[in-house]
Amino acid sequence: MCVKPGSESSEPEVASFSNNLYKLAFSAFDRYCQQELIATLVTHVCSGYSDEVDTALDVLTDLISNNCTAVALYAIFIKGILDYLDNLNVQQIRKLFQILCKLAFVNEGIHIQDEIHIVIRKQLSSTVMKYKRIGVIGAVRMLGSMATSDRSVILATSLLELARTCCDQSPESAAFYYDELASLVQKRNLHPQIMEYIRKTVVDDFQDDYVVDLDQKIEGNHPFPVKAMYNLEEDESQGIVVINLLPLLSHDFSNKGASHTTEGRLVSPLCLSPFFRLLRLCIEDEYDGNLDEIDALLGCPVYLTDLDIIDKMDSLSRQEREFLCSLLFFTINWFREVINAFCMQPNADMKGKVLTRLQNITWLQSVLERCLTGNADLFLIMSPVGTDRLKEPEETGKPSIKLSSFGPFFRELDLEVFTVLHSGLLTRSLLDSEMCTKATEVVQLGPAELVFLLEDLSRKMEHILMASKRSPLMKLKGFRNSEFSHLQQKTQQEVVQFVVQLLNPLCNHVENTHNYFQTLTEKNGVVDALGIDLKEHQYMSSCYQLLLQVFHALFAWPGFSHHENRTFLKAALGILVGRLKETDAELTMEELVSHSFSYLQNLCSSVPSIHSALCLTQLLISLAEKTDILPYRSKIASIVKSFLCQSWVQPNGEREKGVRFSENLQNLLWIYLQYTDVLKAVEDICSVGVSELMNTTKDGHSSTYPTLTRQSFLVYFRVLMDRLEKYVRNIPVGKKSDSEQVQADHLLQWSLAVRNFHILVNLIKYGRLFVETFLKLGMPLLDCSFKKHKDDVQNLLKILQLCTRQLHHMCGHSKIHRDSGLTTHVPLLKKTLEMFVYRVKAMLTFNNCQEAFWLGNLKNRDLQGEEILSQTAQESEAEEEQESQLPAEEEEAGEDEESAEEEESESD
Repeated sequence: MCVKPGSESSEPEVASFSNNLYKLAFSAFDRYCQQELIATLVTHVCSGYSDEVDTALDVLTDLISNNCTAVALYAIFIKGILDYLDNLNVQQIRKLFQILCKLAFVNEGIHIQDEIHIVIRKQLSSTVMKYKRIGVIGAVRMLGSMATSDRSVILATSLLELARTCCDQSPESAAFYYDELASLVQKRNLHPQIMEYIRKTVVDDFQDDYVVDLDQKIEGNHPFPVKAMYNLEEDESQGIVVINLLPLLSHDFSNKGASHTTEGRLVSPLCLSPFFRLLRLCIEDEYDGNLDEIDALLGCPVYLTDLDIIDKMDSLSRQEREFLCSLLFFTINWFREVINAFCMQPNADMKGKVLTRLQNITWLQSVLERCLTGNADLFLIMSPVGTDRLKEPEETGKPSIKLSSFGPFFRELDLEVFTVLHSGLLTRSLLDSEMCTKATEVVQLGPAELVFLLEDLSRKMEHILMASKRSPLMKLKGFRNSEFSHLQQKTQQEVVQFVVQLLNPLCNHVENTHNYFQTLTEKNGVVDALGIDLKEHQYMSSCYQLLLQVFHALFAWPGFSHHENRTFLKAALGILVGRLKETDAELTMEELVSHSFSYLQNLCSSVPSIHSALCLTQLLISLAEKTDILPYRSKIASIVKSFLCQSWVQPNGEREKGVRFSENLQNLLWIYLQYTDVLKAVEDICSVGVSELMNTTKDGHSSTYPTLTRQSFLVYFRVLMDRLEKYVRNIPVGKKSDSEQVQADHLLQWSLAVRNFHILVNLIKYGRLFVETFLKLGMPLLDCSFKKHKDDVQNLLKILQLCTRQLHHMCGHSKIHRDSGLTTHVPLLKKTLEMFVYRVKAMLTFNNCQEAFWLGNLKNRDLQGEEILSQTAQESEAEEEQESQLPAEEEEAGEDEESAEEEESESD
């Protein structure tokens, strides 16, 4: 077959079609053609292109689900992929072993069982971490595929024991083993005897390795004094346990580099969080989701040290600083996994403790950022399980560090954690007004915790829902993203369904932040006057932006174009409509989109930054595209224009500026000119906005377009010139057969475009593109319209004459000042201007007015109009003589045309 699965296409419809084609073809083909089809899929898996590999593996998985017996006949071909494991990432290896192990446990595929088992044993015994992980994946997948006979139970337990023994001396491998086994346990389809075996070893080992009594004496010498911190247990009568983190880490550091000759397991803090994940999933399986058996671990303290030492980081040794960073890292990961475990528990006390742990995480992350500032090169602890060692972050040596650079180091949050968003948002102003200062400790999210959750949710949604929009170049082999290893085991539909269920609490947070900034706007945006600290304002602004990003990631999901996913879209839109008005009637898709658009449009008055404005605009466009977008074009243009006409002032009173501001402004301008009349918009900005800017001081701005400043002028200019040039490309070429009205309309369009070009002309690159387009599309129109619309043609060329003269002066300016950014465009521009002269002469000849054409001398002048008499200019003129076959003096193209028109008027 010639169709590639997925076709390396970003269009979901094309990928879906090719995948279904493969599956239908397999069911219709005879055995010979089925063999060829399987061989083709195997070739795609071995291609090394991640998109192609993923889709081919998905097709094989679907084929096995529908007809495992038939596919098992060709298992020997699929087994050949094992020779190409180096080309696959972790998730693809999981898929491959899932396929092979399913085939191995049906009668037709039983002949590959022994071969797979040999491969797994070989990989497990390897001393190379990468191959040992492959062995772990294979062992766990084979365990999940085994039948439930007594013999299978014996084989399964021996396989588990083999995998655990091979990983005992390697904390990294052991941590990876615990995570893989936890994912299998989470599916709850293992034989009860196997689950009992896992549960018994896990519970006993975890307690022995990581948990001690608080009143137990601490032994050993440690780099820092040991202190039990973050205790949430109030009742000490029953005795409190503590996580023995610092002593374990101290032991780990003291033995770093030493050869491991001891028998039994190495107890490492690296395994703490993965081991606990496996433990709690085993308890959930035994008690049907109830975690009362291990609830002490939610509120128990952790052995750390007094974090005041962070203020003395510069006085610490390199090893001590690395120790502190590692200690904070493991503590944060412990709390993240604790939240994963207890976030769905119904007990109110547990819910309160989960929120407190969220606060602990946000605080500890801020402390870790302080530690890493200037010390990022010390953060060389082992990479997260399932990945190769990460490179040192690029931020090394910079004055500040963002933990987003270290994302893969942290434990992944489960989707279920985001049910915490059902808790309300509590700001300081609300606390002051309602006098309930204890609320933040029990049932309410703070702004910092909300930002933490929304950042993670936004990254997850962008990763799994927007993946098809990423460049295929980012999906070549070697591209890794371990930050979402648990998420990747869910389908896009499962993620969308979960987020749709979160829409009501997300809307609550959107409305809360909207009201916050609406109140601020009514107070003229003076933050200090309200007694609100700038930190809270920053958090609230981040919340607003992240909420809009989450909404955009959801509604921009390409999968909504599939018929089977329309129910999710209707449900999501229905929730937005319900926030606006209550209705029992079933609404059409057009009505759902219209009401949802209106709901989100209400947010335009309160967006706090230009980035948020751009996110809201993209969200509204995504909604409008779910139906006929034409009725929404004017609304979108009006909204974006209001953003361009708004002063974006930060809470400290300074205007937004910088690279990000310019990027956001450029994107908004692009959207505005895409959804409005380009010529009228360009003329309005040029004639009104630029004119106002010319009359302001150095730090001034246009009163009509406050985003237009001297600093942002280049952004405006670049976008306007580019859009203008693209617009004139679409003006049809003039033909003799066109009616007089059509010719007049086209001439009017060119007249407006040239007038705008005259206002904008200042850049050689875009100037040349415009003139070239005019030569190709505009001059044929003038050929046909010259006699009937002589005055209009003459006025058009008069304006163009000023433009070409300015372009000529720009050439002289660039050579005098040796501006390499401009001089590279000069030769092509000169050539274009020469072609323009000849083209005007051809037009006059075509209309029997060739005697009206003459050439004049145009002196080299600078941008101020002063004549250039320097040696540089003389050399420039000499170069121009060599480049052109025309006389040595530069042709004054526009002036020639104007004179020609005047003579033609007299002759007519």
